[in-house]
Amino acid sequence: MRQQFLASLTPAERAWLSKCWLLWARPSQLPPQGDWRIWLLLAGRGFGKTRAGAEWVRWLAESGRGRHIALVGETLDDVRHVMVEGASGVLAVASPQQRPRWYPSRRLLIWENGCKARCFAAEAPDQLRGPEFDHGWADEIAKWQYPEALDNLLLALRRGDQPRLLATTTPRPLSWLKQLAEAPDTVLVTGQSAENAANLAAGFVEAMQKRLAGSHLARQELAGELVMDAEGGYWQRAGLAALVAPPPPRRDLMRIVLGVDPAIGGADETGLIIAGRDRSGMIWILQDASLRAPPDRWVAEIAA
Repeated sequence: MRQQFLASLTPAERAWLSKCWLLWARPSQLPPQGDWRIWLLLAGRGFGKTRAGAEWVRWLAESGRGRHIALVGETLDDVRHVMVEGASGVLAVASPQQRPRWYPSRRLLIWENGCKARCFAAEAPDQLRGPEFDHGWADEIAKWQYPEALDNLLLALRRGDQPRLLATTTPRPLSWLKQLAEAPDTVLVTGQSAENAANLAAGFVEAMQKRLAGSHLARQELAGELVMDAEGGYWQRAGLAALVAPPPPRRDLMRIVLGVDPAIGGADETGLIIAGRDRSGMIWILQDASLRAPPDRWVAEIAA
């Protein structure tokens, strides 16, 4: 029956059917119901996060619900080769009749109805200062070097009646990602690589499950879990949380030091920890001022 039905369709009807995302998408790849500001899609490798993001952008543009859309990836190469030109990117999922024009040099997509999508790199977070958008898609945010890029993007979502952001990523143990997942205006959707096994290379999921079996990497990279504690780590977050208490008065601290673990290139985090020792010999961690910044900025922070 299925083959007979498909054979009865015209080429145009078959083309339309192949592009009808509502027929092919899994429920976890579709926008959540209800009132939300951030749709956070945390899922394993190969789940179909990019397809979900590209199809959402396509729907926003073709329906006219989105007029000014931001596309943000770790680098401009990521935006271009994954989010826009990739096998599951915006151009690949577009319907032939409403395919947007792509201007790589301007980092701009324009649909026939006037909808525009501009591309940005999270490695240059200041580029997101100034522009205004009604919707945004942020891809692989757990890889972003500068978390402030996400803050700048959220601050840029100030057009229209209900600005919204889709953030797609394979999780990593980042405190700011956990905070984003737990925010009251965030809808968290999770998913596993195995859910999309039919569209991946034969045996990929099974091979990776065997290779990573029982490890925190399997939970993170395949199951899409936000695993906050590193496997075998000496310090566990639950244990540290149990040790949090108000510090003693300044007069009771016999010595205060600033510990610095520098990142010379600025790409990694420079550790800045302020600690004090009280009269009983107890060590108190008073502040974690660590930051990702070039040397001139973290040196100024040390001086301050």
